[in-house]
Amino acid sequence: MAAVCLVLLGAPSFEKLQEIIKKDKAAWSKIKKVLTDRTNNVNVVAALVVASSASFVTTTASTPYISQWNPEFPYFCMLGGFGCAMLVIVSGFAQVIFLSMIGSRDIEMAQKSWLKRHQVLVSHSLPLSGLVTYFG
Repeated sequence: MAAVCLVLLGAPSFEKLQEIIKKDKAAWSKIKKVLTDRTNNVNVVAALVVASSASFVTTTASTPYISQWNPEFPYFCMLGGFGCAMLVIVSGFAQVIFLSMIGSRDIEMAQKSWLKRHQVLVSHSLPLSGLVTYFG
């Protein structure tokens, strides 16, 4: 659990994160900036993936006898990939908004409830895991 918190939240535990928020505002600002920048990078990659995939699917093949896209299955796979990439973009955007508003009260609430704790961890892991799913 400590490794997951460290990677996703920038602190080894919710208790340490709350301590940083309350005592060291400069460190908390730095953690928020790092998490926001990382999420923005994932969002940019996801947006590029959607754009490049859409252009690939909509253009005609330069050599139709080598790469014909007549069967429907590749398009279903591409549609699933688009869905993953769009999920990454939307969840990443929501995460940036969440990071801009998070405070010590939110961390206290996450400490008290296992459901809220997992909700915070899942919301922070969703953009990256969605992008990995797209490329997987």
